[in-house]
Amino acid sequence: METQQIIERGRVIFYDVNNGQILEIIPSMRGPFKPKTIDEYISMYPLLRDRDRDSYGHLELDFGQYDEDFAQANGYWVNPGTRQLEFSYPDPNTPDPEQPPMHQKPLTEQIENLQRENTELKLALTELAETNESDKLNMQLAITELAELVVGGDQVG
Repeated sequence: METQQIIERGRVIFYDVNNGQILEIIPSMRGPFKPKTIDEYISMYPLLRDRDRDSYGHLELDFGQYDEDFAQANGYWVNPGTRQLEFSYPDPNTPDPEQPPMHQKPLTEQIENLQRENTELKLALTELAETNESDKLNMQLAITELAELVVGGDQVG
């Protein structure tokens, strides 16, 4: 009996290159299946197949990539300027459904960036504290030497 290999395929997102609107999303898949090519997906969906190929693009996500963002978001699009996926999230302080969505980088990426920046800031703060301690010690030594010179000079005269 032949064992089939388990394959993981992330979401494939097709979007309008002019306005970022999502046209089709191929969901993530995990299991024993034969992966399809982008051209095979296009041929399966009339919205894509019947459209000028230059009018849309696609993003291929890793398996599980942005799962938490998709679960929390109330909308998403592909920024036409950057060709990056952006999400909008409900604002708990303004639950107005009429408010237009504010798209932004995925929260998972924002959290990773903030954690990295936080680590860098902690290292910089530690270096600054060490430099400050060294400067403080040098200043105390200089004051001590100056005091010895002053006191020593008074005793001579």
